[in-house]
Amino acid sequence: MKSLCLITFILLLVHWPIVVANDTGNASNTNAAYEYNIETLLNEFAQNNNTTIIIAPSTNASIKLYGKSSDEINEADLHAILHVHGLAMIKSGALYIVKPTEFAKQNTMDVVKSDDSSQQSGAHASQLITTVITLKHIQAAELIPVLQPLISANSHLAAHAPGNTLVLTDTQENTQRITDIITKMDLP
Repeated sequence: MKSLCLITFILLLVHWPIVVANDTGNASNTNAAYEYNIETLLNEFAQNNNTTIIIAPSTNASIKLYGKSSDEINEADLHAILHVHGLAMIKSGALYIVKPTEFAKQNTMDVVKSDDSSQQSGAHASQLITTVITLKHIQAAELIPVLQPLISANSHLAAHAPGNTLVLTDTQENTQRITDIITKMDLP
C-alpha cells in the first residue's frame, strides 16, 4: 500500500509541473507559481504602468501567483490580490496608496450613487468604493441590522435618517450585491 501511494505521488509530480520562481519572477513554465514579496510586486506594477505607489509601513505579505507573472498583472488583478491579503489600493491624485483595508476606508475614494451604474461599472470588483443609496419605501435605519452581517469585515455601513439614505463603503463587487438586495427589499 505504501509503495502504491509513493508511485501515485511520483506520477502526480511528473504530470503536474509547478515551478516556484524567485522575486525576479523568472520561470519557464506556463503552470508556474510565482512567489513575490508585496513590495516587489507593487514595485514591478508601478514600473510597468508608469505610476507611483506609496506603501504603508505595516504592509507586508508574501504572495503566490499561479498562471501569471508580475509583468502580466493588470490593475483589476492587483486589486484582487491585495484584497485577498487584507490590503486596499486607493487612488489619490496621480498616486496610489496601499494600506490595510481597515484604514483605507478613511481615505478619499470614489463616491457613487447607487442609481448611477455607469460610475460603479468603472470600478474593479475588489476596489473599495463608497456608495450612497437612497431608499424610497423602507426606513434606512431598519436595514442596518439586516445588511450589517453581509458587508466585508473592514467595511462600513451607516444610515442617514433625514435623507433616508445608506452610506456603504465596501468592495465594488459586494456593494453591487448589497445594492441588489436593497432593490429587492425597498418595495411599496
